[in-house]
Amino acid sequence: MAVFAVALIATSAPGQSTFKPTQQELKDAYTRANEFQTRAADATFNVSLTLGWIEGGKALWFREDSPDGVKQFIRVDSKTGKREPAFDHAKLAKALSSTLGREVDARGLPFDAISFRSDGLIGFRVQNESFGYNPTDGSIVKGDTFSPESVIQTETELEPNPEFPAPSLGTWQRSNQGAERVRVVDGQVQIRQGENWTTISQKGSYARATLAPGSDKVFAFRLLPGEHRLVYLLKSAVAGSSRALLEERMYDQPGDKLDDYETWLIDADTKSETQVDLAPI
Repeated sequence: MAVFAVALIATSAPGQSTFKPTQQELKDAYTRANEFQTRAADATFNVSLTLGWIEGGKALWFREDSPDGVKQFIRVDSKTGKREPAFDHAKLAKALSSTLGREVDARGLPFDAISFRSDGLIGFRVQNESFGYNPTDGSIVKGDTFSPESVIQTETELEPNPEFPAPSLGTWQRSNQGAERVRVVDGQVQIRQGENWTTISQKGSYARATLAPGSDKVFAFRLLPGEHRLVYLLKSAVAGSSRALLEERMYDQPGDKLDDYETWLIDADTKSETQVDLAPI
């Protein structure tokens, strides 16, 4: 595709000197350029979700980040949808402060994911070292207590696949838990039972789902369509023709309403659908 552009040639009139930035001006310009990606990332919010299952699907946890930097870990009951703190953040911060020998802010704990063990410990990792928190007595132990393979990380696709428009789902190892037993067909969630696939949802518009290991509890994203608009392109070089060609395509621009995704829990046994009290991503 040929692109028409107008080139502006900078000239200097007699007696005028060409602008030459100082070393400090150059340094400041490079600093602003290097910091752009960070500033852009800080300007986006709620485009990803970190979560995991608890007790084989009886509940799940997710991390809730607020615009003011507060980080909370939330527990959601798979049957009722009731949400509550996954643990006492203040008590864990106090115990961790003692363990690390430095102050830990309960509003911004120094880890992004947790895992629940069968013995009741809540595992996490700080600076590549694993710890386990005992919510019963408030103690912290060191050791191999964090299970990264149990953590599911979602991230909204920057270039949505029109055939499968949804946040990507995968563990930190990029494997899809339960992928061979759950799928989405025509907006409905299906689970495989033996050799047969059974539809377990009714609401429709689902885009992606994942299954709790050893359970029939399903975590799914439900699409809330945005308003996708067309842009028009003038193709000037057309094979076999001397005439330009007008083309159109979908292209999201700043200010457009993008797709959102609600978070739902589905029980394959009862075929009940429960919406998680979580802002759409």
